[in-house]
Amino acid sequence: MISEQCNDVSDFQDGHKQFCDKRAGYLAKQPVRRKAEILPMSLTSYNKNQEATFYSKLAQILVDGANKLHQSHALPHPMTDQKVSIGLIRIANVNNIIGISQQLLTSDNIQLPADTTIHVACYHAKQLLLLRNALENKLDRILNRSDDQANIFDHSEIKQVIANHPTKNHIFMVLATPVAEVGRDHDYDWAIVEPSSMRSVIQLAGRVWRHRPDKVAKQTNILLLQYNIRYFKRRHAKAPIFTRPGFETTLFKP
Repeated sequence: MISEQCNDVSDFQDGHKQFCDKRAGYLAKQPVRRKAEILPMSLTSYNKNQEATFYSKLAQILVDGANKLHQSHALPHPMTDQKVSIGLIRIANVNNIIGISQQLLTSDNIQLPADTTIHVACYHAKQLLLLRNALENKLDRILNRSDDQANIFDHSEIKQVIANHPTKNHIFMVLATPVAEVGRDHDYDWAIVEPSSMRSVIQLAGRVWRHRPDKVAKQTNILLLQYNIRYFKRRHAKAPIFTRPGFETTLFKP
């Protein structure tokens, strides 16, 4: 990076514009690696007395989005007609992950295509360190796709799952907080993101096809939730929505 002395605001603005123009010109020439769409959310306001219903509907929205991305980016098994994809669903807060995962794992109300099985792994900072370490070791291994010769179907965990569930489509969902964004060298096939800070969204996008630079996004590979989940919990109270992460306060709401 080349630093320059700025004598006044005008000098800084000129230098900043030159840098941005140069950067934008460079990026415009690069292949499109990530394509994002808004994932609509038709949810009523959160009600503590109907918590399970709220999270069940939210889980269904995520499953529908995951299935859409899976259809575009699943990898075919070399010997069977089965397909596998591994996606990251990044949720901002641990409590919401718990509510969603309980519905995904126990609810009979979640609708899936007849030939599809979902497999859920929760990944957040409040897990017991021993369990989190074991999970991270597996994720580090399975999601290391920097070797062109590596095959996702060679991992024992994937082999066991598709052998025990002979359905055609297998959707592996890592339901994670922002711990999945920082310091993890993981490569996912797709992602669904709860909106928070722009920095967080950009950081998360870097986990999609992280080790596969030759892939070009001809179809959507990232879905951005239409609303922050906290929106449904606080909209009637007119309380700040984008907090932890985010910059809103009771005194400052953009």
